[in-house]
Amino acid sequence: MIRKIFIAFVILILLGVPCLVIVTLHKPSQNLIISAYNRARLIFLNGGGSECINELSKRNAKFKALGDQVNGICTVKNGVQISSVSDTALNGAIVLSCPTAIKVDEWLRKIKAQSITHIGSYNCRTQRNNKIMSEHSFGNALDIVSINGAVVGSDWQNNTPQGQLLKSSYDAACNIFSNVIGPDDNALHAEHLHLDNGWGFGCALEPIKRSLLRQLK
Repeated sequence: MIRKIFIAFVILILLGVPCLVIVTLHKPSQNLIISAYNRARLIFLNGGGSECINELSKRNAKFKALGDQVNGICTVKNGVQISSVSDTALNGAIVLSCPTAIKVDEWLRKIKAQSITHIGSYNCRTQRNNKIMSEHSFGNALDIVSINGAVVGSDWQNNTPQGQLLKSSYDAACNIFSNVIGPDDNALHAEHLHLDNGWGFGCALEPIKRSLLRQLK
C-alpha cells in the first residue's frame, strides 16, 4: 500500500510541476511550451505496425487499412477506417490509429455494447479550451453520445438502468484508455464521453488535470 502511495506521489510530481510552471508563465512562454508539447506528441506517436493490423483482423472488425495519414502536425500513425467492430453496431465509420482501434474494441467487448452512437474520431484541431492539440488530431480519440440507446446528454444523471449503464461504461473505459472525460468533468462534455489513447493516467488524475486546464484558458 505504501509503495502504491509513493508511486502515485511521484506521478503527481512529474505531471504537476511542469503544468504548474506553464500556468505561472506569461502567455508567450505558455505558447512556446505548448508548441513544444504538440511537436513532442507527434514524435512519440505509435501505430503498432503490421502486428496491430493482424490483431485487429482477428477481432472480427471490418476495416480498411489507411497507413500513415499526414496532415501537417496532425498525423494518424497506421490509420484504419472502421465500419464495424466486435459485435457492436456503429452509426458511421470511424478513423483511428490501429492501437486506439484495438482499445475501442476491448472496451466495447468489456461493456457488451450492442450499439453506439459517436460524433467523431479523427479531427485535426486543438482542444476546445486551449492550444494543445487534441488527441482527435492523431486518431487517438472517440466521442460517444449513446450506448445501447442510453443517451449521455439525458440519461447520465438518472438513477436508471440507462444511467447506470453509462456510468459503468465510463468506469470500464478508465481501465482501458489513457484519458476519459464525461459530464462530471466539464460542461464541454455534458453530452458525450471522450475516450482517448494519448498521454495520461486513466481517471485517477482527472481532478488535478481539470484544475490545471482551467488555468490555461
